[in-house]
Amino acid sequence: MSAEAAVVEPTTKMIALELVRLDGGTQSREKLDQDAIESYSQSLSALPPMIVFYDGSDHWLADGFHRWHGYQKAGRKACRCEVRSGSLDDAKLFAAGPANCPHDTAGLRRTRKDKRRCIAIAIDVMPRWSDRAVADHVGCSKNTVASVRCELVNLTSSSSEAERLSPPTRIGSDGKERTAKPKRKPRPKPSPDSDVHAVEAEEGDDYDPKRETETWKARKATHVAEEDWDSTAACCDMSDAFYAVVDSWPEGEPFGPLVAQLELLLNKAKKMEMTNG
Repeated sequence: MSAEAAVVEPTTKMIALELVRLDGGTQSREKLDQDAIESYSQSLSALPPMIVFYDGSDHWLADGFHRWHGYQKAGRKACRCEVRSGSLDDAKLFAAGPANCPHDTAGLRRTRKDKRRCIAIAIDVMPRWSDRAVADHVGCSKNTVASVRCELVNLTSSSSEAERLSPPTRIGSDGKERTAKPKRKPRPKPSPDSDVHAVEAEEGDDYDPKRETETWKARKATHVAEEDWDSTAACCDMSDAFYAVVDSWPEGEPFGPLVAQLELLLNKAKKMEMTNG
């Protein structure tokens, strides 16, 4: 049988809620929005069908977790689904990319944590994809992907798993295989209340106090942004730009210009928050 003949076109039908699998690691949101669930439960007929991948045994939910809970809250026993043929990994990849990228312009927008969760899912399923390929799939910057990949490697205690998550050669968006560039290990984020001198001492005795104070300011600004920006929808569009500046700053370069760029982004975010608030 040819590959073309083996393709099964998606079909839309009603499926019992209990038959839709939510436990496969396809949830790309950091947490569910209860207001969205309440709203969806009152307008189910106007919502598009949920998307599930059927592997011959199970229906894996790839898009529509809020809708599923909306059906449940409304007391429904079945939900409208678009059924596609595919594996659990197919469902994960769809959830990490095509399912949620449109939500950034319509629907429930992704937070920075949501995007980083999508990145983690994509890397786990396709670790040999380059940072750029993952970024294109998820809809974010490649610097953010590199940051998440580094976090995943640092979190595992298995050397084989670390090598799986960060292989020496990777496949780019163009399908070509290339040797991955080594990434420097990121420094841990300090608390905003951290002692400046404790941070300065990381470089040992040979350091420039002025430069290290600027380093601390930059890290503090990053920490504040990470803690506060997720609560502001307007900042979702700017978070990648902010972290791209931090992640791509050349090692050894003066931190004065970096601090200035971060302050500009923070001020722009505050203006956006005031405008949208």
